[in-house]
Amino acid sequence: MNFDLSTMFYVGSCRYQPLFTKNFPPRLHSTKEIIYFLENYDKIELTTPDIDYIYADIVHPGVIRDSVEFIKKSNTIFNNVDTLVIELCSRKVCIINNIPYSDYKNNGKFTSSVLTYDDIKNDLVYIKRLIQNKFNINKLLVISHVSLPLKQSNMYINDREQLCTDLENICNELTIDFINPGKLYTNVMNTNLFLEDVLPDTIHYEDNEYMTIITNEIQQLYEF
Repeated sequence: MNFDLSTMFYVGSCRYQPLFTKNFPPRLHSTKEIIYFLENYDKIELTTPDIDYIYADIVHPGVIRDSVEFIKKSNTIFNNVDTLVIELCSRKVCIINNIPYSDYKNNGKFTSSVLTYDDIKNDLVYIKRLIQNKFNINKLLVISHVSLPLKQSNMYINDREQLCTDLENICNELTIDFINPGKLYTNVMNTNLFLEDVLPDTIHYEDNEYMTIITNEIQQLYEF
């Protein structure tokens, strides 16, 4: 199998979007949001009420141009795609009228719920089946949040670490490819790292070295 990022489609936060020419510009963080996108990707209208909560930051000034271009090409975006890459970095979601709203955009406006282990597992089973049946995509890659200890406390952020652990276990159970960036960086660099070393504000990368490590890991998974 030849390694080719151009045959992969990415949905997640802004962290890994630069690696993939085919991506969904808004920031989605949970399985529920990603399922809603996969079911409605070709019906997105920017004038829909609460659209910036449904597809987080879709009308943000830094994103809207890419969002408009995505909508124009929505009927063909999954052409020649053989792998769906999803980043899952939250188990919180707001369900409003059966539509998942991003907790990332919430700021207390809506009531959030927390997805359980079984919720996430069932959603990944559904996503795997959905992309096979709807897009003929047979490969699914899950990337978790970056979980590393904080400098001041030398402790992990509990919710973040638990989500990474749950995702790793679920993906093992379901035979889904999985990358845990925190573990990966520590192994590759052969040193103890703190979260702030990798994500200085705990959210964004500032060093392209980590993007290279992720790319190399994807290549190892899919080139043989």
